Amino acid sequence: MRVADSASRATSRQSGTGRPARSPARRRLLAAALLAAACAALAPPGAEAQVRFRGVGDPDLDAMLLRLIADGEYRLVTSDTTLALGDTLQGPVLVLRARFSIAGHVEGELVAVDANVFVRPTGSISGDAWNLGGGYYPSDQATVAGRVRDHPLAPYRVERDRDLYIVRGFAHEAAFIPDGLYGLSLPTYDRVDGLSVPVGARFVLPPWGRVRPTIGGRVVYRSERGEWDGGGYLDLARGRARLRLGAERATATPDRWIRGDLVNSAAFLFAGNDLRDYYRSDRVYARLELRRGSGDWVVTPFLEGQREDAGRLRAGDPWTLFEPDSVRPNRVVVPAPVVSGIIGVDAAWTTEQSRFAFAAELEVGAPAEEESSPPVCEPPFACPLATAGAVDALGLLFGDADTFTRVTVDGEWESPALADHTLRAGWHLQTPIGGDALPLRRWSHVGGPATIPTLGDAERQGDRVVLVRTGYGVPVPLAIPILGPPEVELVHVFGGAWSLGGDDSLDQNLGLRLRFSLGWVRVMTDPTDFGEDVVFDFGISTAF
Repeated sequence: MRVADSASRATSRQSGTGRPARSPARRRLLAAALLAAACAALAPPGAEAQVRFRGVGDPDLDAMLLRLIADGEYRLVTSDTTLALGDTLQGPVLVLRARFSIAGHVEGELVAVDANVFVRPTGSISGDAWNLGGGYYPSDQATVAGRVRDHPLAPYRVERDRDLYIVRGFAHEAAFIPDGLYGLSLPTYDRVDGLSVPVGARFVLPPWGRVRPTIGGRVVYRSERGEWDGGGYLDLARGRARLRLGAERATATPDRWIRGDLVNSAAFLFAGNDLRDYYRSDRVYARLELRRGSGDWVVTPFLEGQREDAGRLRAGDPWTLFEPDSVRPNRVVVPAPVVSGIIGVDAAWTTEQSRFAFAAELEVGAPAEEESSPPVCEPPFACPLATAGAVDALGLLFGDADTFTRVTVDGEWESPALADHTLRAGWHLQTPIGGDALPLRRWSHVGGPATIPTLGDAERQGDRVVLVRTGYGVPVPLAIPILGPPEVELVHVFGGAWSLGGDDSLDQNLGLRLRFSLGWVRVMTDPTDFGEDVVFDFGISTAF
């Protein structure tokens, strides 16, 4: 095999340049030295050099490195080495703090830690190529049959102690880590709290074996109410698993699915359009999750238990650029504790042209709402009777309280269609199972620009919610400065919200939307009453 370190190749190139010819004995001695150098550079770990893993890096990458090192069936490269054209090196190959040039073929997986890998035009790798904390420099003509996992900022370095090589993860060397920008996270703006400015940080403790403990917390100032909220947590992470124990006082909403914090804050600041209802939440919780997947997909199942005390919040009158006609009151909640357990999964799959996101939850809980003390309702919203759940499986654990079971399913999908067109879909579904009604704090609504535009804001309310959105986009061959190339999208949306015994009909809207990179303008109408109720609006670009 013509594999040699760079020093050996430099020596071999010097021969035949006019210097006196070496004697046969001297040539044999040089050949033996070259062979010894090549063998030392590519020695199997069991021969002399030993590899160990220490510290904590990225959970997924830690698992891969531990598997590779524990298996022991790899070729180890620890000095500058070139794999010559025509040569084949059987993998997996582990490169530690070295320069590895590939002009030949690596059969199997290549893992480089704190190293530099150069794949020449004639070079090829039949498996995955991993770069952890180093440099990966492939030629456009090089061939990699597997995936390239390029992590140049991965928290790993290689240390050497004689014949022992230590791959050390240093993700937790910085003990104090502020959130966001110097501790400031993205602020929000709404009709209840006004401006909310979160300030937080986390403190990373020394590892407990393979467990990575972290203590974190934050405080939030609510300008409209002149109050402080906040909370703290303890994270215990091991590999892909994480357990979080926490407590917090926060402004909660069941309507975050309608639109994100940034878009909702901008809509309220601009036009007083806040499509969420809020309540105060004092919560203690424990959440166990396991993250699986790599590359294009990630799946995170989780299990959570919590106790939540709810409190009423009234809408204020924060400043907006354009004053709304009226300030919509919050849906009233019953100030009582709810103890519940939640099992769910979050999943995402993303490629260059397609993406799919999915989330599902099953919550089983026991509210302590008293029928003898019905809530006082703020018009125009009617309040139902107290929950009368039919499922009493948790009654043995939580006394005589009724129980409820809630299922929610959310998703978004985007993929190429005909030619260069794009097909989009999104959905939100919620329903109780085995009971008459969910606690009021779990109710939601449809109506307004982010759901069904021809309905009034939050016009349809209930604990049963359905909303499905679809779109078909066609790019316009026109370049607009700053805004970029536009897209014309045919949009259809249908849905409704109701409680037990209420109106379970579904409303629908049909329209056209002109999308840009930064925003969109839209016209929507009810196709069952075409042209009678037409809505023109605009907004910040999101998936829908």
